[in-house]
Amino acid sequence: IGKVRDNLAAEFQNGGGGKFYQIRGGVVMALIEGIVLGIKYFNKDNGDKEKLEYKAAFLITTAAGIELAALGVQSVATRFAPTGVVGRGAAISLGGVRLVGGSLATVGGVMLASIDFEDAAKAYDRDYKVLGLAYFARAVASFGLSGLAGLVSLSYSGPLLRFLVGANSRSLFVLTIEKLAGSRLIPVILRLIGIGSFITVGISVAIIFLSPDEMEEWCWHSCLKKWEPGNFLKPFKDQETELKKLYESLKAVS
Repeated sequence: IGKVRDNLAAEFQNGGGGKFYQIRGGVVMALIEGIVLGIKYFNKDNGDKEKLEYKAAFLITTAAGIELAALGVQSVATRFAPTGVVGRGAAISLGGVRLVGGSLATVGGVMLASIDFEDAAKAYDRDYKVLGLAYFARAVASFGLSGLAGLVSLSYSGPLLRFLVGANSRSLFVLTIEKLAGSRLIPVILRLIGIGSFITVGISVAIIFLSPDEMEEWCWHSCLKKWEPGNFLKPFKDQETELKKLYESLKAVS
């Protein structure tokens, strides 16, 4: 799979330059990345946290591929009048595609936020106050970004919902979505998502510098620690995993 991914990346960089060609290439690359993450998810050596991280990354990567596909649909939708058959069909398809992609990204973001909340609790349990605060800040930012992204994807689903409920429907939910899509609030939300993404990256860099080294991390999960009820930290699942992590930690710090 890795060789196929590398060959495709080279082909898309050196090959055709058409917009649809690039979009198709991006979608294929995102799907391949999703498959790689899916395979890693089923690795028997992964713990619960690693599996949840891979699952969240798989959802977000798949959502990115769907968003690339939505760009292709959007380029078609902008060429035709929204009242025409092709324009209306493209708008309906765009709403469906972005609703699915936004839903996957929202679920993946919430998963990552829950992991950060747990990591924050673990850091406070180890008396790493600043690190715990950084994890908590990133969790809040991820949760907020997920909510805003879900709101934006929902705003694009107006034509799809209108198609499903009927052109003459006066459904309050559909009318609210249509009003949201035409308001000035969406550009503001998109700007907030961009700012929030930069903030999240900055917090992630800070977490890298604040995190303890691999050896200290191993000590906190090993059998050497005195385990008490209610601890957020969890011991290694078996002796084989503990010894394997010890070897990896010694190799990392040596």
